[in-house]
Amino acid sequence: MRDRPAGLREHDLRLVLAEGWRIDVAALRYAPVGGGSYHWVVRDGAGRRWFVTADDLDDKAWLGHTRPEVMAGLRSAMETALALRRDAALDFVVAPACGPGRGAAGPGTALAGGAVRRADAHAAGPSR
Repeated sequence: MRDRPAGLREHDLRLVLAEGWRIDVAALRYAPVGGGSYHWVVRDGAGRRWFVTADDLDDKAWLGHTRPEVMAGLRSAMETALALRRDAALDFVVAPACGPGRGAAGPGTALAGGAVRRADAHAAGPSR
């Protein structure tokens, strides 16, 4: 998505990353890549880089008709990607990093199922 999501403030994103994943954000840069989700490149206080994805729960009708249904669909997709990478050893699958939390980053916008990925483990580039 080229434009930043309406209703998602940088402060709220920082708060969710701190509370949900214990990421101390030192730098946050919006990355206008891909389609259908919103992305940021984050550097934490230890210098690690993360690729963060947020989804608009009102704009994913193929996953469900309510926000909880869409959230469940996103979580399932993330868990499937993680299983393919970790359990099936498919290294080409870009899977979410394991994290202790999940979080809503604003009304109708969520970081689902640990949608925080280490940028130095997977190249962050435009979707094909």
